[in-house]
Amino acid sequence: MLKNIRTVFVLLFICGIAYPLLMTMLAQVIMPVKAEGSLIKNESGEIIGSEMIGQSYKDPGYFHGRISSINYDADWLRYAKLFSIK
Repeated sequence: MLKNIRTVFVLLFICGIAYPLLMTMLAQVIMPVKAEGSLIKNESGEIIGSEMIGQSYKDPGYFHGRISSINYDADWLRYAKLFSIK
């Protein structure tokens, strides 16, 4: 019984703490920009998004992105005129 509990705690430490920390540190060393989420900053240095969210793909092998996250245009008046919505 004690051996089983010890095994659980050893595996919990290895799989739940050591491995994630090792992979995070390795990612920070090998590719620091991607490990941080490929963040986009404005002129004042404020984080405004990520390069990986809402990408517009042209290759037919990819699914298309959500329309509201790529090339978003909220000008409803233009669409109302286009579809004669009053």
